Parts: sequence; structure tokens; C-alpha cells
Amino acid sequence: MTIISGKVVKGRGLGKKMGFPTLNIPYNGDLRGVFVGKVLVGDKWLKAAMSIGPRPTIDDDKVLLEAYILDFDGEVGDEAKVEVLQKIRDIEKFENMDELKVQ
Repeated sequence: MTIISGKVVKGRGLGKKMGFPTLNIPYNGDLRGVFVGKVLVGDKWLKAAMSIGPRPTIDDDKVLLEAYILDFDGEVGDEAKVEVLQKIRDIEKFENMDELKVQ
């Protein structure tokens, strides 16, 4: 179990355009991959799917933690706390955004 806290930053809005809005936190640790986790919203931990690392499908080498909070349609404050629970897979480069969305 790993806890990551940080300042929420505005992304490019690509996740939102695909129907999966994400909470974005700059990250400089060693974790890389796609994970199951939780995000603390108020006093409640909510399930999340997250990607930690670069975004090769859009040719972006900047490391970012992007968390999609399942069954949540609200706002998270300026700071966020994320608990990384289990790795699903490594970061992959897809041919296009449609292939990424299917994943």
C-alpha cells in the first residue's frame, strides 16, 4: 500500500473528452503503471482506477498520476490523497485514443 498526496493540477481534458475525467497530480516517485486504488474525498475513500507515469499514446513524457474516481461526479479540492492498492498492468502505448478508451 502506497499513499500519495499532492496538489491537483489541471490536465489537458483528454480523459474528460473520453468520458473518464481524471484528477491529476504531479508525481516524482518510482511507481509506474495502471493501478486500482482509492481517493480520499472529504472524509470518504472512493474507488479509483489510476495511471502513474508518462503518457506515450499522446507522446507526453511528463510523469503524472491520473486517477479516475469510479461513480463520482463531483469536485476534489486543491489537494488530494490517493492510496495505491494493486497494479493491473504496465504503461502501454496505444495506436490511437480509441484503443486507449477501450482499455
